[in-house]
Amino acid sequence: MLANLLQIRRATLNDLDILTSFSCALCEETEGRRPNVSVVRAGVSKILESSDWFILVAEDLNGRIVGEVTMGGEEWSDWSNGLFWLVTSSYVDKKSRELGVSRLLYEKLREIANESPDKVIGIKGALKETNYSAQAALSLIGRNYNGYIVIEERFRAENALPVHERPRVAVNHG
Repeated sequence: MLANLLQIRRATLNDLDILTSFSCALCEETEGRRPNVSVVRAGVSKILESSDWFILVAEDLNGRIVGEVTMGGEEWSDWSNGLFWLVTSSYVDKKSRELGVSRLLYEKLREIANESPDKVIGIKGALKETNYSAQAALSLIGRNYNGYIVIEERFRAENALPVHERPRVAVNHG
């Protein structure tokens, strides 16, 4: 039923404002901080202008975008001799959650991956460890924890987390 009420399509630069607001809302919801909007806008714009990455949006019958999923990177697996697409963000408007929007977005993403001339063997992504609602929602659409954690190092001050917000990782050297 929901599939008849939503259109899943590739985002364009015309969607930049709503996608920037979604990305900022996601940051506030998951990390409890307000990102620099101009940095976020430039980042979303970079994806929209890329020939390698893309954003899928779910649009209702009134033309309102209610959700998105961003394929913003790739990871080659030598162990599997194949390519993983990296979902760098996924957001559904609060009023549209629990209606199956994410399921439709990921179904379309899987369809595009399976039709890709590249050897796409899966979809990966990271999420905040304490974002239990996202973990539950992703599990319902077939995306599950794989036992790995994401480690990162940032090089530019404007994109770095303030020191008090950086997560602490326990390392056992024994």
